Amino acid sequence: TRYKTRQTSAPQAQPGQNVPLSLTTGDVVRLLLQNNREIGVERLAPASELYTITSLTRLFEPVFYSNANLDRVNNPSRNQLVGAVSLLQLTHNLQIGFEHLLESGTSYNVNIDFVRGSSNSAFNLLNPWYNGLITYSLTQHVLRDFGKRVNTSRIRIARNNEKISELQFELQVVDAVSEALALYWDLKFSEEDVKVKLRSLELAQRTLRENQIQVDIGTLAPIDLIQAETDVAARNEALITARYNTELLQNQLKTLITPDIDAGAATGRLSLTEPV
Repeated sequence: TRYKTRQTSAPQAQPGQNVPLSLTTGDVVRLLLQNNREIGVERLAPASELYTITSLTRLFEPVFYSNANLDRVNNPSRNQLVGAVSLLQLTHNLQIGFEHLLESGTSYNVNIDFVRGSSNSAFNLLNPWYNGLITYSLTQHVLRDFGKRVNTSRIRIARNNEKISELQFELQVVDAVSEALALYWDLKFSEEDVKVKLRSLELAQRTLRENQIQVDIGTLAPIDLIQAETDVAARNEALITARYNTELLQNQLKTLITPDIDAGAATGRLSLTEPV
């Protein structure tokens, strides 16, 4: 859970949404961390290493176990030496144990077996009877698997891998945030550039109309009209290019901050509200 992104109140990009989505730079960062598919996948790498560490350290946790059972046997007697018309035997078994593997390689275990038996035979001297047994053992390897450094080497490697994966994830997040913010301001600039080029085209068209009037009344040579027409065409081309770049940046930014595969078709237009 240490890698789970906290939910925020940032605006959400919903599939099929056609209304403009107002965004500040803070919204871009929050939506990126919440929705970006690559970050979502890479976020699992450090968590996976933590699970590996947990599974390896559990090898050195103590284990307590117990087992109990009851056996009941009823056999009809075939002779009087059994001591009962129908021999009934009850046996209670209880087993309790404890084992532990230390990081040094030492392993020990203690096991207690307790048995209680009874029967209806007339020849039993003790009824019920009890039997108990305690066994224990201590094992320490002299050469192989001897010492803490040997037995915990995989845990240290897993911890190093977890730190590496965490740093790699952080670097990826930093790169993704930097890319998203760069796209944000590139898009902001591109939108302002479209406005400038649109105004420039309007001025060129106005000049063309004025030159056309002057040609019509004879105060300007027709050849001078060609330059104005060329200027209008050039500025119209620049406006088309600027609009294309704006749409391209829109789709690139949408891809980073939305979970949709086709972000351009599934999300409304981005409206950047961060002041320059």
